Amino acid sequence: MKKFPFFVDISGWKIVVIGAGAIGTRRIRSLLPFGCEITVVAPAAEKEVESWAGEGKICWIARKYREEDVEGARLVLAATQEKAVNDRIEEAARKRGILFNRCDEKDACDFHFPGLIIQGDLVVGVNSGGRNHRQAAKVSSEIREVLKRMKNVETERME
Repeated sequence: MKKFPFFVDISGWKIVVIGAGAIGTRRIRSLLPFGCEITVVAPAAEKEVESWAGEGKICWIARKYREEDVEGARLVLAATQEKAVNDRIEEAARKRGILFNRCDEKDACDFHFPGLIIQGDLVVGVNSGGRNHRQAAKVSSEIREVLKRMKNVETERME
């Protein structure tokens, strides 16, 4: 089933990301510009995640997932390499009525992450329903190029 592109203000939302590998890091990077409170639970993390934690941009809890980690969250992302752990995270989120996304089963997600293009106040999201990431990435790249050209045209007109 197709997902409706729903733009919502998530500033101040508690968002919990379980897993800090490549996928978790991409999810966190996507969320950072939107003013949410991100808590990451993972025994180890990519260097970028460690850096964000050191800068105070996120809270990183360096340990394995526990069910209580999702308490109070508005959004939970399961981004581990272990299906059984992602299953437990999904169960905990669903039991609490929390919006949920997991990296390994697109059909179990309440929402999908779009390819994001951000230019000033303009935010464009491109999504293929989790079915064709390469196509979404290609379209996102093309939109970025169009917006760059448009910005250059606007700058030239102002001069």
